[in-house]
Amino acid sequence: MGISDLLSISEDTVFGQLAEAAVYTPAGGSPTAVRVIPLAPAEVLDFSGTRLASDTDSFEVRASEVPSPMAGDALLFGDRSLVVKQCSYKDGRRRIWLFETRPA
Repeated sequence: MGISDLLSISEDTVFGQLAEAAVYTPAGGSPTAVRVIPLAPAEVLDFSGTRLASDTDSFEVRASEVPSPMAGDALLFGDRSLVVKQCSYKDGRRRIWLFETRPA
């Protein structure tokens, strides 16, 4: 068993335990059921005694489920409609996307 096999097993275990159902829709495309891992809630920043809340939510998504995401694509998570602001690979092997989203 090689490193790639071990990574796949590890990824399957993590997503099996932590991922939640969502619906991903590429701009101009058809909706697809996916599994996502929601990350820490929106960031709260302290700026000169004022607390500012970011409206960004982040999710991990398998590249095998969403091969070519783009900014502007949609994500329905629970009852929340979101728009992908930015997507980048979370890992060096390009197996997991990190989606940064905002409310639709």
